[in-house]
Amino acid sequence: LPLHAIGSIRTPFPKRMGTPRQGTLAPSSRAIVSLDTSAVPPATLCGLQNHSHVWIIFGFHANTNLLATTGTGFGKIKAKIRPPRAGRGAKVGVLATRSPHRPNPLGLSLVRVTHVDAERGVVHLSGVDLVDGTPVYDLKPIVPFDIPDYQFDRHHTGEEKPSDDTTSQDKTSHNVHIQASAALTVPSWVAQDDELSRVVFAAEATAALRELCDRGCFLPLYGTGARGGSPHRRGDDHPPGGEGEDGHVRRAIAEVLAQDPRSATARGTRGGGAAAERAEPYRLLFCAAEIGFDVGDDGTVRVVDVRKVDLSSAQDGDGVPMLYDREKDASQPV
Repeated sequence: LPLHAIGSIRTPFPKRMGTPRQGTLAPSSRAIVSLDTSAVPPATLCGLQNHSHVWIIFGFHANTNLLATTGTGFGKIKAKIRPPRAGRGAKVGVLATRSPHRPNPLGLSLVRVTHVDAERGVVHLSGVDLVDGTPVYDLKPIVPFDIPDYQFDRHHTGEEKPSDDTTSQDKTSHNVHIQASAALTVPSWVAQDDELSRVVFAAEATAALRELCDRGCFLPLYGTGARGGSPHRRGDDHPPGGEGEDGHVRRAIAEVLAQDPRSATARGTRGGGAAAERAEPYRLLFCAAEIGFDVGDDGTVRVVDVRKVDLSSAQDGDGVPMLYDREKDASQPV
């Protein structure tokens, strides 16, 4: 199968830790897909602005076992795995999960389209769950028939609006907003709501985040001139902390932290027990900032500090930058 990347994606998630398990759980997360225009003409995007969502077909380039499972190593994967949310001891077949460690390291993600630049070969997206730099193999628009048990209504009277496209051919077309409920059956561990109760920012963290946003630390995804989409979850169009870009950054970070991005062994613990013995807060990367946070006894996540990091000096570990504390042993990644 001749498979070549058509471009790559820029996201706020430099490492696997902190990357949402599903993009719809972090609707404020932004991304930019840039086509390799030397191989894929920008005009291939013409008309995509008439679609609200697309499927991204991509490669799991940051898999830790990538070399062992490709080429001569193909087929050397575990048949069963323990999904982190399925409970201890529960094993299921890898093809019955969304695990990145698959026979072929290919992924499929549903994202929202917020802007299309068909002249430059760039697509702006929101609600993403991909590691920064992920190779993109294809973009496919979502259609109603992708919805399980979708019933086509020949007498549809939903709201229609003209397309924003300036071509004479597309001026006669309309975008139809479709609402449909899906009929799905999934295991209970997939459907369970285990979101942490709330996320709060310490005053110092809020001030640091605002300063970093003003300094362009979150560009090109967040900040002056960045293109973003309105959140389509939680029923609130106003980001916490105001309507500025720093508020959008806070919202995106809060959505990620609410999903408990800690390791499987730490996930589910609260402020007592092992968590109380931690001398340092948990940390994750968001764009070029490191977020320090703790989890309280009541499940509240408290962001305690936000600081800029220099990713240009980071060392790559399986395709993902690994930051090191210079005052600690260099063999211990932060």
